[in-house]
Amino acid sequence: MATRGRKASAAPHRTPMQWEIWQVNQVASRAATSPPTPPDPDKNERPFIVISPNAYNRGGLEVVCLPISGKQYVQMFEVELTPELVSGLTKVCYVKCFKPVTMDVQFLKQYRGTLADDVKINEIKDTLKEFLEL
Repeated sequence: MATRGRKASAAPHRTPMQWEIWQVNQVASRAATSPPTPPDPDKNERPFIVISPNAYNRGGLEVVCLPISGKQYVQMFEVELTPELVSGLTKVCYVKCFKPVTMDVQFLKQYRGTLADDVKINEIKDTLKEFLEL
């Protein structure tokens, strides 16, 4: 699991919560890793869904999240989300359960919505467990 570093100043105006979707500035977050992560060929910004528990998130420094993409790559480890499930999405997207990342909250740029569908939440949990062989 990659870890993305912290700078002292910027952070969202509130604590990100589990199952919220946030727009992430990938250029800044990838540059802050040590060593820097190569740029994403698709986007400078991407939505991520926060999966870490709220007790952890309240620490205020970082969250564990999964990237969301409009492209499907590894179908068995992805979960489909539709705009009907999350108001902040504009098209069908896929949660990449095979790419968990620890992200400094300063890179969470804009709140996009919250996944409140228990069936999809459980599907993400089950897919993540399957990927990690837990």
